[in-house]
Amino acid sequence: MAVALMIAAAFQRTASMGIESYSTSIYNELPDFYDTSHNGIMRHKEIKSLGQIFIDYDVYEDFGLTLLHKHFDLDTNEMIVETIYDNVSISSPIPIPVSNSTADEDMFGHRYAFINHNWVPVEFSVYSEGNPNIMQRHDKLAESDTFLLELGAKLTQMNLKDVFGVGIQTRDHFGSCSEGTVETEIGSRALMVTSQNNMNPEFGKFDGLNSCGFEAPAFWAFTKDEDGVVLDIADINDVVIVSMADAVRDAD
Repeated sequence: MAVALMIAAAFQRTASMGIESYSTSIYNELPDFYDTSHNGIMRHKEIKSLGQIFIDYDVYEDFGLTLLHKHFDLDTNEMIVETIYDNVSISSPIPIPVSNSTADEDMFGHRYAFINHNWVPVEFSVYSEGNPNIMQRHDKLAESDTFLLELGAKLTQMNLKDVFGVGIQTRDHFGSCSEGTVETEIGSRALMVTSQNNMNPEFGKFDGLNSCGFEAPAFWAFTKDEDGVVLDIADINDVVIVSMADAVRDAD
């Protein structure tokens, strides 16, 4: 209770949770994926407990829990921006746009970390035909003060605010849980996300699949049972992550 009251007193939501509250240095301080991926594998109990907050506030169809991580450092004044083309997502660095510019208006934070009692964007997504819900879901997240407050308090209480954050679902139309969704490194400074069925067959058939994806998940979109209780972790829809090098090695 003391933690929740402390955060409630200090918590201030930024006007749009957008570019104006972003800092390249915050992104660069995120842990490398290979240093934090075990948290997505080992912390099932904690993930399920956090997922109940998404269910309780009825935001589970729009937002999810994200594993905070990076694949590479950014240069000064860069930001990671996702663009979605049908059922493929490409994320790469771009210069931070001038505030109130046309580019600024089309970009919305979609991955957030809880830092100094504020939710701060660490990755962005572009509004497009392939990503039509980002604007509406971004605005809903920015208005979900009570949900964000409780999630931030719970992460602080569990000492996990440097491990997990909140993310907007932008790829939920890519495919079902059974198909799996894979994030791969393309080149040295870009990432691609698509369903496993869309992966280039030259990389072979991936090993290490469980009932809902790979063994190193990085995003959880929760579901509930008829009593409003979050389903067991095995039934949670993972968006999973693996490097292309590891994928090729596992396919051999």
